[in-house]
Amino acid sequence: MGTKRLNNLKQLLRVNTDNEQEYTNYDMCVDCKKKLKHTCCENCPCELSPTDLITVDELTIKRLLDTRYITIDWWEGDVEFPPKYNRVFYLRVASDLDHGSVYPGFGGRCKLLGEKGCMLEFNQRPFYGRRYSCIDLVDNSKEEACKEWRKYYNILDKVARSYLR
Repeated sequence: MGTKRLNNLKQLLRVNTDNEQEYTNYDMCVDCKKKLKHTCCENCPCELSPTDLITVDELTIKRLLDTRYITIDWWEGDVEFPPKYNRVFYLRVASDLDHGSVYPGFGGRCKLLGEKGCMLEFNQRPFYGRRYSCIDLVDNSKEEACKEWRKYYNILDKVARSYLR
């Protein structure tokens, strides 16, 4: 079942052209593991950018959620001024702490983290998992993802409501 869901997820993700050597520092992951006793992937799943998807529409979002590897999360308040929304939705990889397809959470082990690292090849990993350093993940990635997803508020709101019924 997991392999089928993972393959379904891969079909919905755009293949990127980033150079893995340019954007990754796996030695930093080893250092964090030694110092903090965990890596980013073990502590906080990455956010998706709308550019990670083959298309941004209701059906694609629902298909992503149905894989159970992706969830809709939100930022309380608005990330732009003047504020327009009470919360801004975004997509992120699900964690072992999530309780459903729409869940406001922070932390937990990434559901795409396998025994040998990420179950996605580098060219299909979410933008915020392949382009941000550890420091960026803690400080900026959620807010930056929300800014990108803000223009898709109506789609994410509609899908979220359908899953919360």
